[in-house]
Amino acid sequence: MRTTIVCLLALLSTLGILAENRSLLVGIGRYPVYTGWSEIHGDADVRLLAPALKDKGYSDVKTLVNSEATKAAIVRELKSLAKRCKAGDKVYFHFSGHGQPVLDINGDEGKKGFDEAIVPYDACKTITSKVKGNYYNGENHLIDDELNPLFSDIKNKLGKNGELFIAIDACYSDDMERAPGTEEADLPPTRGTNEKLEVMKTRAWTSMPKPKSYTSGAKMYVVSACKSNERNFEYKAKNGKTYGSLTYYIHSLMERSMDFNIWSTSIETKKLSTPKIFQNFQHPQCQKYK
Repeated sequence: MRTTIVCLLALLSTLGILAENRSLLVGIGRYPVYTGWSEIHGDADVRLLAPALKDKGYSDVKTLVNSEATKAAIVRELKSLAKRCKAGDKVYFHFSGHGQPVLDINGDEGKKGFDEAIVPYDACKTITSKVKGNYYNGENHLIDDELNPLFSDIKNKLGKNGELFIAIDACYSDDMERAPGTEEADLPPTRGTNEKLEVMKTRAWTSMPKPKSYTSGAKMYVVSACKSNERNFEYKAKNGKTYGSLTYYIHSLMERSMDFNIWSTSIETKKLSTPKIFQNFQHPQCQKYK
């Protein structure tokens, strides 16, 4: 009898009948002074999204805000999320904070020469910063090479009927020219810098494994607030509060649908919102994996 019940539960999970909606939301608005990062509204993004997801049936919603969102904590919670996932689950990961390009040491980026990185709470803006008496060397940045296997583990656990949506509301690079006719004071805050982190070639960097292709299975959507060479601007909503542009756009989509495919199609077709949430010179991007 016990074996039959276990087999039945496994079958129901595979069919998606026992599937759950899960989410990990990371938002940083106030970085430590020593890191050199400006104050933004990443923490406000989490406070906007968490209750909305719960209202829409997400039973497993984990948040990391400000000092909770260290690199170690983000990695730990992504691994924990992968362990909790079952076949057929629907998972939403969201990062709101600064972004920065990091010198590509292991050569996987080709001529581009840099890796995209999200900036956790304990990551510094330059290698001239000192942390506990030692010069910073990018060890707390979370680059795409490191995120690749973490997302891959979640995707693999979800099976062919599962879905994974990844939203990155940060600048990967900030080297786009200022829009004609605008002044910096007229524009809302941005979330990142084009100042590449020129890390030293230590063993930790040279031995970094190159990212692998994702295996087939769960549908995976990866959405970023802008291209890798653009700024990501924040948005002041009607309620007077400021949020990440991508965050606020996704929140507006939640009011109409919780279908990841509809969200991604809206980004892909560039049929965005009215009133305009994204700046004219900011181009949200979407990639899909099966």
